[in-house]
Amino acid sequence: EQHALAGGFDALRPALPPATSGEDHMRVVPFQTISWYPRITYYPGFVDKARAEHIIALAKRHMSPSSLAYRPGESIPETQEVRTSSGTFLSREMDKDGVLTWLEDRIAAVTPLPVEN
Repeated sequence: EQHALAGGFDALRPALPPATSGEDHMRVVPFQTISWYPRITYYPGFVDKARAEHIIALAKRHMSPSSLAYRPGESIPETQEVRTSSGTFLSREMDKDGVLTWLEDRIAAVTPLPVEN
């Protein structure tokens, strides 16, 4: 992400005064729409390598085998290997270094959807 003033854009189109929940600067985020159907958007350099590795390391510490949802009364013997994947859900509270907060804020800025979504 680059602030708009890096390219002189700020001089041509200064940022408007922000509302209480807004920002006081413009953003320039390069992207490419690869496809509209299905919608695929590419953001080059969206996350740097160090932050990506931090998130991967954090996720590895919380990984657990995936489970299956069954209909009421339905079950599969525990000895049967039906699911071999694992996964986790991460939240910003789990990351004392603030990398997940940084990423959620960045996603919110380009979508533009609030972090709560």
